[in-house]
Amino acid sequence: MAKKLKDRIVKRNLEKMLSTSKGGMASLLGTESIGGNASTYNGLPCIAANFVYDTVTGEILYFGNHQGIPSGIGGAQAIFRIALNAEDGSEKIVDCYCINENRDHIKKLRKLNYDSEFVRKILKETVEAYNQAKRNSA
Repeated sequence: MAKKLKDRIVKRNLEKMLSTSKGGMASLLGTESIGGNASTYNGLPCIAANFVYDTVTGEILYFGNHQGIPSGIGGAQAIFRIALNAEDGSEKIVDCYCINENRDHIKKLRKLNYDSEFVRKILKETVEAYNQAKRNSA
C-alpha cells in the first residue's frame, strides 16, 4: 500500500513540475532569472524553483516565490536548483534545499532532520522522476 501511495504522490508532483499553469514549476521557471542566487553547477548556469510541500505526504502543493504563494496554501518551503545546459537544451535538478519557517536556515534534503524519512524519499524520487522525464524528452 505504501508503494502505491508513494507512486501516486510522485506522479502528482511530476505533473505539478511539468505544468505551465499558475502554481506549476514550468510556469514559474519562465519568470525566473538564470544564475544569481542559484549560481552554477559544474560550470552550468542554474535556476531556482521555490515551492511549498506537505510535510506529512511530501506532495508538492505550489511553485512560487514565498511572497507569491496564495493564502491558504500551507506547508514547508523548499527550493529545487536546476542546472541548464545551453548546448543540448537539457536540464537537471541538482539540489533540493528545504527552508525552515523563519526562512533563516536552509539545508540540503539529505541533511534534513525535521521531515520524515517518507517525505525525504518522496522528494528524492520526485527529483529522479523529473530528471528521467527530462532525459527522455531531450
